[in-house]
Amino acid sequence: MAFRETLTHYVNAGFPALWVQSHEETRAIQDIVAVAKTLKPPRPVWTWAITEGWKEIGSPKAIKAADPITALKSTFPQPGVTGSSACPEESILILKDFHPYSVENAQVKRVFRDLLPALKSTGRLLLFLSPTVAIPVEWEKEIQVLTYILPNRDELGVILDAVVNSVGASNAKIEDRIAVLEASRGLTASEAENAFSLAIVKHKSFNNAAIKTIQAEKAAAVRKSGILEYFEADVTDTDIGGLNVLKTWLRKRGKAFSDAARAFGLRPPKGVLLMGVPGGGKSLSAKAASNMWKVPILKLDLGKVFGSLVGKSEENMRTACSTADACAPCILWVDEIEKGLAGMASSGATDSGVTSRVFGTFLTWMQEKKSQVFVIATANNVSKIPPEFLRKGRFDEVFAIDLPSASERKEIFEIHLKARERKPEKFDLDVLVAASTDFTGAEIEEVINSALFDAFDAGGDITTESVVKCVKETKPLALTAAEQIATIRKWIEEGRARAASDGEAAAPIGPRKVRRVGLTSSEGANAD
Repeated sequence: MAFRETLTHYVNAGFPALWVQSHEETRAIQDIVAVAKTLKPPRPVWTWAITEGWKEIGSPKAIKAADPITALKSTFPQPGVTGSSACPEESILILKDFHPYSVENAQVKRVFRDLLPALKSTGRLLLFLSPTVAIPVEWEKEIQVLTYILPNRDELGVILDAVVNSVGASNAKIEDRIAVLEASRGLTASEAENAFSLAIVKHKSFNNAAIKTIQAEKAAAVRKSGILEYFEADVTDTDIGGLNVLKTWLRKRGKAFSDAARAFGLRPPKGVLLMGVPGGGKSLSAKAASNMWKVPILKLDLGKVFGSLVGKSEENMRTACSTADACAPCILWVDEIEKGLAGMASSGATDSGVTSRVFGTFLTWMQEKKSQVFVIATANNVSKIPPEFLRKGRFDEVFAIDLPSASERKEIFEIHLKARERKPEKFDLDVLVAASTDFTGAEIEEVINSALFDAFDAGGDITTESVVKCVKETKPLALTAAEQIATIRKWIEEGRARAASDGEAAAPIGPRKVRRVGLTSSEGANAD
């Protein structure tokens, strides 16, 4: 495994200290012990916990060390103390959950630095193991951080087989093994075991219902971090009016996640940036891509990335990226990304460079990632996005979403009327389209909702006239965001972004023309 190989290299290179970040303490220690046994000569492994002191794995040997300072000092014989206990040379010493003491305790920081020369000369390796990285500035140049990755599909398969064997193969039939393992990716070994066990208890076999149970458990696990949110996409591309170029582009990229695409030589697509006015369909497109490709969608909340503790923000971003990698293939959705990037220019003066470092981490991950994580970033105001974020290599394409054209607005009205169990053919859609110039898809949806409220209150049903009335009462965002839309259209004209729609362009923003609604089309043809 990659972790074992990496750890072996660091041990053989004589590193005196490493920090392994993982929630999977038991599994990580098992891998560390496995590495220790392969070394020449094999090394003993000792663990320390504040509740137990030092104990050698596989041996009754123990050293009393009830506090972190004593724990560090116990790694060597104490000068002037006859018969003082100490961990042996050429050993791997694991300090469990040491992060509460490393940053705040000045004496702990000093004792560790005093030990460093002797650690290297005697072959002792101090290995800090905890769910979070808390390295004080005094230690930054002395400790290398290793991230213990979540189980891959093969490792999850071993866990699945163990759970099935525990209840008997005849009592837990696996209908689609690959689907079960894909559903569990991104879970720790313990979480996966619990999810598999729950699926058996509830459904007696690993069928489609069991897969949904596993996915629900993964959604709950992802939400624990407070940074990522797991979405069950309930939107399809047929729920989006217009944006035909974007939808066609997404359909083609979805095929690149298959084994056949990799055999063909296709690299996994990196991502796409969707820019446009609020309500234009950017978020819907992200959800539709998830449904179209049959992969989960994780939403990254940039506001929750930034923490108050030193180094916490960078750690949160690394955790989000590694979780997305573990859940691959998946979509990582970053909504309104320009708000998170807004402070980059002044980051060094206002927050000691935290914002720049956080997004530097994110940009590097986007550029270098090998996993099948497709990033969909949405932005309402592209002028606030730094140029380094837009260059080729970060995204495969940048799409600009303009106001919907007349034909697209007609399609949007049809979609929302059908969604509310109304027959579009009973409405004069041409009248509705003419009345709704400059409206976004979200504003059209809200117009339909408003008309339904009015009709329910009056004890009737919606009509063309009642919808037009609600249109007239609504002031579209386009009138207050004309400059923003002009910027989007300029980007398209200059070739800096690709139009998400084909065919006719949206009408220029200006005074709205609302047709009269009458009994015949000729009576409604004249504008007010």
